Amino acid sequence: MCIIVITHNNASTLRKALESLVNSELVDEIVVVDNNSIDNSQSIIREFTTKYPFVKGLFLKRNVDFAAGVNIGFRACESAELTSPYLTLMP
Repeated sequence: MCIIVITHNNASTLRKALESLVNSELVDEIVVVDNNSIDNSQSIIREFTTKYPFVKGLFLKRNVDFAAGVNIGFRACESAELTSPYLTLMP
């Protein structure tokens, strides 16, 4: 399953969300769409894309808002489920 995460300045919750996703047996691919964050979100995404080959980071040059970000994320993977940086998967 491909999970799409849309984020904009969510560094405070993004790391925990991505950690729960990369450790889930249900997840095959994660696409993180960053809406031109100015906090530490992009660094966190780069850290995860470096460490986990199944995590893709898409860095937008401007904030296109949630709906457009979802569409961009869906184009980056074949099958997708939508989540947010506030989600934590429980074992």
